[in-house]
Amino acid sequence: MYIKHVYSLKILILFLSLQLQLSAGATVLFSPNDAPQHHLIDLISKAKSRVHLAVYYFTSKKIALALIQAKEKHNVDVQCIIDESCLESRDNKIEFLKRHNIDVFLYPSLTGKATKKVKGIMHHKFLIIDETVVNGSLNLTEAGARFNKEDITIHNDKNILKKFEQRFIEVKQECLHPPKKVYSEQKNQEIMPPRMLRKVKSNLRYLFKKIQEQSVPTCSSASQRR
Repeated sequence: MYIKHVYSLKILILFLSLQLQLSAGATVLFSPNDAPQHHLIDLISKAKSRVHLAVYYFTSKKIALALIQAKEKHNVDVQCIIDESCLESRDNKIEFLKRHNIDVFLYPSLTGKATKKVKGIMHHKFLIIDETVVNGSLNLTEAGARFNKEDITIHNDKNILKKFEQRFIEVKQECLHPPKKVYSEQKNQEIMPPRMLRKVKSNLRYLFKKIQEQSVPTCSSASQRR
């Protein structure tokens, strides 16, 4: 109980410190000590008009629920750009967000390479919350918030805001909307992630090769049978 109260007091002190620093223009938070996910959820819960975000990976259910609540209870415009690589994680929240009518745009880093429409991945991690910009190394994942050494910077600078607004529009124009299906409509089961599928195919090829090698007699084994 004592530890719980100490932790709550620490969060309160960090929050008050954040408010003071924001009034000065910007603040920097590090995970896990500064609990950046708590601050993100607080900023999202106070959003009045918009939350536009672009992230490489999105697996945090807490952030997803905060976005859904902002849209459903406060009619906030919520738009998410997520890299297609996130589909490879079974914990991705893409389908969860879609089911709650959140606009999700997938950056085609996997399918785009095949068609040569895009090169590389969408590795941004930033949020535009009303007139505030949050950016840094933090993906919206539990590991990033609780265990990894990550950082976020919270800005209230209009010039920075304009740059990120423009960047969001540019990246969004390259995205797939609505994103491709994450779940099978027939069996309602998750489709095997591409990376896992490639690994399975590689293992099958290896096993098939081994079976072929064992089925073809070598010269020594053939001479022994004679």
